[in-house]
Amino acid sequence: MRPRGIKPMKQDEFLETMGRLSLIDDEIKKEKELFEIKIKSLKLEKEYLKKRFREDKGE
Repeated sequence: MRPRGIKPMKQDEFLETMGRLSLIDDEIKKEKELFEIKIKSLKLEKEYLKKRFREDKGE
């Protein structure tokens, strides 16, 4: 038995919804990749600044 308030979907509606969910999933994956790149960039910048600080401190 279907829970109250949930109506049956026609196949076209279902396919359209699945298509939208697929697009949303793709966008989330792209955003995740962007954030991973930003994190790598910040880590590299941190290492660079640490190394530079050590060099400046040593002089």
